[in-house]
Amino acid sequence: DNHYREAAIGNIEDFAQVDSYLTAETGSIYETSQAESIYYTAKKAIDIKACGIDGISAGTVDIWAKESINIKADSSADTALSNTGLINITTVGRSDATAPAATTGHIGIRATRYIDTYSGNVSVDSAYNINMKAGTTTASNGKINIETQSGAGFGDSINIKSNTTLRTTATGDLSIGSSAKIKQTATTAIYMNTSGEAADTA
Repeated sequence: DNHYREAAIGNIEDFAQVDSYLTAETGSIYETSQAESIYYTAKKAIDIKACGIDGISAGTVDIWAKESINIKADSSADTALSNTGLINITTVGRSDATAPAATTGHIGIRATRYIDTYSGNVSVDSAYNINMKAGTTTASNGKINIETQSGAGFGDSINIKSNTTLRTTATGDLSIGSSAKIKQTATTAIYMNTSGEAADTA
């Protein structure tokens, strides 16, 4: 049998001094606001979890909005607590040998136009490789631009350091320009050769 509660022109309020539980034994729980909004407010934490069913279905949490999704951690009003104002996103993939490496434990970010990031400092650390590619769309003429802000007191140097070999390759021309000096320094030798001239043995 079904059970219905209705407040034709007023509110429905549930109150518990301690805990309140809402459970569906075998089905789903639906909450809908036909005209306005749904608000969840907690003094300490809000925990949203989809556990899934082992071997049958993976637990997923879907958040969808027509206009925008805003995530903010703001501890600016609290001067007593530390380690606050943080947003942490973590994925933990399968570690068994039978799981394909490309199907588990990934974080994917995709935008149809722009992905904009800003921070006082940005740090990227990878246990293996960092790959960057531009121009994957036909006729896009995609470029990778790395720049420090011009102007006195703004950007400074761009430093690239390799633990072993540093290689720069261009299918066309390779241009190096400077408004001051170009310096090349090596502890043994510097070799510059055309395609018709074999380089000396390093």
